Amino acid sequence: MSIAQKIKTALSASRKATNELADGLTSVRDRIAKLGQERQAIEGADCSLDQALERLAGFMNYMRQPLNDYYVGQFLQPSGRPDVGMNTDQAARLALALGADAWAKAMEGKIRQALADRPGYTDAERAAKLDAIDAELLDLELVEESLIRNAEQAGFEVLRRHDANPAAVLAHDSALPT
Repeated sequence: MSIAQKIKTALSASRKATNELADGLTSVRDRIAKLGQERQAIEGADCSLDQALERLAGFMNYMRQPLNDYYVGQFLQPSGRPDVGMNTDQAARLALALGADAWAKAMEGKIRQALADRPGYTDAERAAKLDAIDAELLDLELVEESLIRNAEQAGFEVLRRHDANPAAVLAHDSALPT
């Protein structure tokens, strides 16, 4: 085999290795990006129906209680004449209290309708899904870092992503998949 043929073979092998490296990194980075989008979607997803209804009930209790406490105290005044002067917050609470049951029922209907066609997550479900995504992301980023280091050892220069996980970038070689 002539020197020209050897160089041609070496260049071909080098191109093939470069393409395989690029394909591997692209595949890993595409999956990392997709998981990042999934993570954002889960973070921003609605809460569960039960949780939303609990929040509504809590809001209604919050709105009613100070108003009830205020007016009970007013009716106990020695003069027998309650002071009905109120600030804007108290007026809003009184208006809500007067129609509270109807408003709460209407809100419950709107909440049920809003969650009818899209999933909501309990806090535990959301945390479990995010933990699973985070674990897969770390595994992928360790694979990516392993590919990069192997490429650098072979003489290739590969840029790291600006948002690469520092835990992966700074991981000891023994922590990286081979």
